[in-house]
This record gives sequence, structure tokens and C-alpha cells, in this order.
Amino acid sequence: MAVSARSAEKELQAAAVSTGPSLELCTFPSTLGSSVAAAALAQLSVVDKSMTRLIFIRGYSLHKGLTSDQNLFDLGKMIDEYKNLCELRRKETFEKKKELDKLKLKVSKMKETVTTSTVVLSDHNLEIAQLHESIRHWEQEVEEMKKSCKILEDKICFFIDNKEALDDASNFEKNELLQKIKQMAEKLHKCRLENKDLREKLHVLTRQYKIVLNEEDKVFMQKRKIYDENQKQLAFIAQKENFLSQRKVDIKNMEEGLATLRDLHRVVSHRILCVHSHKCEIQSVFLVFRATKQVYRKQIKILSDNLERENQRCVITQWKIACLRKKHARWITRVKNEIQEIIDKIQAAELKRTELLKETSFREKEINEFLAEIEKLTTELKQEEEEFIAKEKKLIQELSKYEQRFAKEMQSNKVKEDELVECLPQLQEAEEDYMDKNRKLTELSDVLTAQKQEQNLLNGYISQLSRDFSRYLNNMDKVKQELKQLRDQESCKIKNHFEILKNLENEIYAHDLKVEVLLLENKRLKEYIAYLKNNTEQYRTGEEALTSASSDLSWELITHQTQYLDLWTEFQTTVKELVDSGDETLQEIKNLIHKLYERDDKMECISTWLQGNLEELHSLREQESQVDLPRK
Repeated sequence: MAVSARSAEKELQAAAVSTGPSLELCTFPSTLGSSVAAAALAQLSVVDKSMTRLIFIRGYSLHKGLTSDQNLFDLGKMIDEYKNLCELRRKETFEKKKELDKLKLKVSKMKETVTTSTVVLSDHNLEIAQLHESIRHWEQEVEEMKKSCKILEDKICFFIDNKEALDDASNFEKNELLQKIKQMAEKLHKCRLENKDLREKLHVLTRQYKIVLNEEDKVFMQKRKIYDENQKQLAFIAQKENFLSQRKVDIKNMEEGLATLRDLHRVVSHRILCVHSHKCEIQSVFLVFRATKQVYRKQIKILSDNLERENQRCVITQWKIACLRKKHARWITRVKNEIQEIIDKIQAAELKRTELLKETSFREKEINEFLAEIEKLTTELKQEEEEFIAKEKKLIQELSKYEQRFAKEMQSNKVKEDELVECLPQLQEAEEDYMDKNRKLTELSDVLTAQKQEQNLLNGYISQLSRDFSRYLNNMDKVKQELKQLRDQESCKIKNHFEILKNLENEIYAHDLKVEVLLLENKRLKEYIAYLKNNTEQYRTGEEALTSASSDLSWELITHQTQYLDLWTEFQTTVKELVDSGDETLQEIKNLIHKLYERDDKMECISTWLQGNLEELHSLREQESQVDLPRK
């Protein structure tokens, strides 16, 4: 767009330089009566009418397009087409100016022939009438041009207003999109913070779970020790009971022995009474009996003491067992309460996870809608680029056409110069006739003075019209400069929008990756929570199941950690690939920008070459006018 605007502006400047003298040609001499001049004027009038019709049709189409609420690019396109029409008209006026310059030379030559001839005096009045008609026609044309210029100014103002309205609407939409993006960023930040909190809570729960497992292991070991000690105590009590039963049996045997001894004592006493002769033997037996009796008494005391001690020990062990059972019941209730609290926390985490899933689904919908809008904008930008390329091709084709037309005009100029060389003998004959008809010209001098006065008045009117036309051209140049500035602003805005969209796509892609990571982590949390529930159920079934479940949990945690590490490595590789692809796209954009700069340079070279050719033509015209002045 900028290249086409620059080339069009330079061509318009070149055309504006050469439009001033073309209006000076409207000061036709009084002796313009040739059929060639009349035909040229007729052609000019036909061309002007056709151009006015084209301008009217284009203006109507522009007005109709504006009422149908076309977008900004269509307005720029229509303005470019209207500028191209103005440039075509200026070029055609420049060509007609060249033809009028040639006609002026011919008229000057014909003036010399007319001055030498008096026969053409009757035709001179008719030519003057035709001149008056042509002047009126030109005045009407100038008025129509003024009207068309006013219409064009109104349309340009209307275009500028619509363009400002469209700029405001685009800025408003852009601000809305930026606000939405900020809201999405804030919500993603909140989701990250909540996810971080959930991770911390999960970490705390895992630590608590590990602590509970360690405590359960310790309690289990304590129970095992207590059970072993209890078994040992029971075995020791059984041994003691066996020992006591043996002692009881021994005591019974000893009591039976005592009874037998008493019986023996009675028998002995009876025998003592009966047999006094065996007195010594009885005394010895009695001493033995007393000694054994004392021994048995000592053993009975020792065994009774041992029985009391064993009974005391049994009471103490039973009291210890009762205390341990109470402690075990208290520990079980405390563990159950802690497990219930963990279950409540897990349920709250599940509720939060469901809420997060709902929010993530809603955010995914919003992101998808935003992606659809971005795709629409990208398609519109691609269409605008294609239309810009088509315009460039059209401009190149038109430049080639103008070059061909310029070559044809050069050939036609050469042919007309040859015709002028052939007309030189006729001019010599006319000079000979001039000497004969000079007498009659004195009579017509008075008539010519009056006609010259009228011609001066007409020249004054035409000069005023030329001034008005030059003012119009100056206003058009100002409008073109303003349009150029507006187009530059549009191009800058489009580039900024494109960069913003590109940054938005990158941010949305990064957010999508983060959302996927969050979903994976939520899925893992869900699996882990389900696993915790299964573990709690298994814990209720028995302590042996808990030990096996803890071992399984450790292995599964190791596998999850390995999976997480693998996913993290995959995420890093994808990020590297995305960075590489972004560098490649940036390199391609730089290459395209370099090509556009080269194309701008080429278009500037072409415009400078065309302007140089136009200046050469202008200098040739001035030289021809300077050559014609001394002849006069």
C-alpha cells in the first residue's frame, strides 16, 4: 500500500507541474479558423464529457459502497481507484495539452497564411463565432469541474469521517480483546496459585500419611513387642504354675509323709510303751523324724512365699495388660479421628478439583472462541495481502501501457514534423500572396482591434479560471498528502495489529500447554486420591494389608515420578521446537520486509525516471514556445 501511494503521489506531482500551461492555451488567437483546431476542440469536449460521466459513475459507486457499510480496506481501495481516475484524467489533459501546443504552432503558421489572404475574411467571422462557442463550452466545462471538485471534496470528507469511525471501532475492539486477554491471564494466574496450594496440601497430606504410616509401624512393632512379652509372661506363668503344681504335689506327698510319720509316731509311742527295751532305737528314729519335719516345714515356708510372689506378679502383669489395652483403644480412636479428618480433606480437595475442572472447561471454550476470532482476522489479512498484490500487478500493467502510449506519441510527433516539412513550400506561396493582399488587410485592421479587445476580455476570464483550477489542484495536493498520512497510519496500525495477534497466538499456545499440564496433574491427583481411598479401606481390613499397600504405594509413587520426569522432558523438547519454529517465521518475515523495501526502491526509480521524462517534455515545450516567439 505504501509503495503504490508513493508512486501515485509522484505521478500526480509530475502531472500537476504540467497542468498550468495547458490552461494558458485557452487564449486562442483571433485567426483560429482551421478545421484541425475545430476537430481537436470537439475531441476535447467528447473526452471531457466521457471523463465527467466516469467520475459521476465512480462517485455513485463509492456512495453506494459507503451506504452498504464496507470495511476500511474497501474504502482505501475505492479511494485508490478514484486517485487512479484522477491521474488518468491528468495524463489525458497532458496529452491534449501537447496536441494543443502542436495546434498552436499550426495556428501560428495558419495565421501567417491568413494574414496573406483576404479571401478567408468571410470565414473569419464564422471562426470567431466558433471561438465564442468554444469559450462558452470551456466555461461550462470549468463550472462542471468546480462542481465535481466540490463533490469530490465532500466525498473525501465523508471517507475521512468513516475512516475515523472505523478506526475508533477497531481500537474499541482491540481494547476489548486486550481486556479479555488480561482477564484470562489473571484467571490463569489464579488457577496456578490454586494448583500450587493444592500441591502444597497434597504434599502435606502425603507427609502426614507417611507420618501416620511410620506411627502405625511403630505401634505395630510396640504391639508385637508387647505380644512377645505377653507370650513370654504367659509362658513364664505357665512354668510357674507347673512348678507350683509340682510343689503342691510335693506338699501333698510331704503331708502324706507327715501323716504316715504321725502314724509311725503313734505306732512308735505305742511300741515304746509296749517295748521299753528298744528305747535307744526309738530315740534315734524320733530324732530323724524331728529333723525331717523341720526340713519339710522350711520347704513349705519357701513354697508359700514363692506362691505369694507369683500371685503378686500375676496381678501386676494383669494390671499392665489392662493399661496397655486402654492405651491401644485410645490410640485406635485417635487414628480413626485422624483418618476421618484426612477423608474430609480429600473430599474438600475433590470438590475444589471439580470446580477447577469446570473453570478450565469454561476457559477452554473462551480460548477456542478467541482462537476462532484470530483465525478470522488472519484470513482477512491474507485476503488484504492478495488484493494488494493484485493492485500492484495492475499498476505495473498500467505503467507498461503508459510507456507504450508514450512511444506511440513520440512516433506521431515525428510523423507530424515530417508533415510540417512538406508544408513549407505552401507557406512560401502564401508569403508571395501576402504581398498582393497586404493592401486589403489595412481595411480589416479596425475590425481586428475590436476583436482583440474581446480576446483580451476572454483571456482575463480564462486566467481567472486557470487560477481557480490551480487552487483546486493545490487543494487536491493537500488532500493527497493527508490521504498519504492516513494510509501510513493505517499501515502502521495493521502492522501493530498483526504483531499483537502474533503475540496473542504465542501466549494462547503457552496457556494451552500450561492448561494441559494442569489437567494431567489433576488427573494424577484424582488417581492418587482414589488410591488413598483404597488404602484407607485396606487399612480398615487389617494391619497386614496396610504394610503391603504401603509397599505398593511406594512403587507406584516411583512410577509416577518417572512418568512426570518423562512428561517434563517431552514438554521441554516441545518448547524448544516451538522456539525454533518461531525463529524460522521471524526470518521469513524479515526476508519479506527486505523484498518489500527492494520493491519500494524500484518503484521510486521508475517514478523518478517518469518525472525526468516529463520534465524533459516540459523543457522541450518551453524551447518550442521560445522559438515561436521570435518568429512572431
